[in-house]
Amino acid sequence: MPKPKPPRELSADELRWHCHPRYLGVKSTADVKPSKDIIGQERALRALRLGLEMKHPGYNVFVTGFSGTGRMTTI
Repeated sequence: MPKPKPPRELSADELRWHCHPRYLGVKSTADVKPSKDIIGQERALRALRLGLEMKHPGYNVFVTGFSGTGRMTTI
């Protein structure tokens, strides 16, 4: 196993990852086909399905998350 590098101080520019547009493989958003899938939310979708499959009174589904994350679209 390789020896780990010692910790070092990072500059402000090193604290944030930047995606260069050339790595996306498209020239513009017009080249991207819309997806009907909910990406990266498998656990949330399983929980929602479980809540929707409850056939007994007294159960509720509570959805929380940051604005703009697709909560309403998913529901």
